[in-house]
Amino acid sequence: MRSALQVASCLAVLVLLAGCGGMQGTDTTGAAANTTSAETTTDTPTPPTSDAATTTEASTPATTTAEQSKESALDGAPPGVRVTDIADPFALADANDEALAGANYTRQRTATLTASNGTELVDETATSRYAANHTNVLVERSFAGTTTLAGVDVTDVTQWYNGTATTLRLEGVDGTTYVTIGATPEDSTSLGQELSRYYVDPGTVTTTETKSGVEVRLTPPSGEETVAGYVVDATNRTVTVSVTEDGLVEGFRVEYTGTLVDDPDVIVRGVRAVEVTAVGETTVERPAWVGTGGNATATR
Repeated sequence: MRSALQVASCLAVLVLLAGCGGMQGTDTTGAAANTTSAETTTDTPTPPTSDAATTTEASTPATTTAEQSKESALDGAPPGVRVTDIADPFALADANDEALAGANYTRQRTATLTASNGTELVDETATSRYAANHTNVLVERSFAGTTTLAGVDVTDVTQWYNGTATTLRLEGVDGTTYVTIGATPEDSTSLGQELSRYYVDPGTVTTTETKSGVEVRLTPPSGEETVAGYVVDATNRTVTVSVTEDGLVEGFRVEYTGTLVDDPDVIVRGVRAVEVTAVGETTVERPAWVGTGGNATATR
């Protein structure tokens, strides 16, 4: 009997529990709804992740656009030049030669070299005229004071190059001297080739867009600079080049400090500037004094 009563009691309890469960049925539905909401809420981080991804993707084009904008500033840059470096120095040098191929032109050059005590060692102005074949070159140089060239103290020098040899007319305090040398004049090298030594090892490179192309500023490492017979162990060099879209060097400026190789105690500051003008409008004529063999006092 006792076991029967216990079973009956258990059954009664189960019925009651089932009834409670039935009473909680509505709540269970609500709980289920809440659970669903909870699960939905739990799943909602996915859309934000998607949104975050969207935001990241949206920001990527913005960055790309900024980079493209930076690069587009050099859309008209000459061959080999990028925003912060010279990718192909030889392409840049060759571009100048190609731009001037078959064209006559004039090159204006100034050069100064000043000692730290204020003494002007060099103050030179030169005008070089190039025929369209670039074989005939007439160079006229003048100096403030005197400079020793070919063993002569001179104030003015005229050089004629015919593609084989150079004849110099040296004018100084002792009169006029003529010298023929089997070499090209100082300014016969193309600007592209002259600047290539800076392009190859340019140091820090910065570029600025101009109306005709770009201005490229270089900070090459220490090296030698030569001006009017002086050789300088140059440091702190800065080279600024103005170059058109097709690679034509319109001009450049080299500034440096250093010491004389022959006298390291002498500290100097040098500046060399070149400008290219009259492209296609330059006339080059052989000077009348060339070939007057009797005037030549020396031949080397």
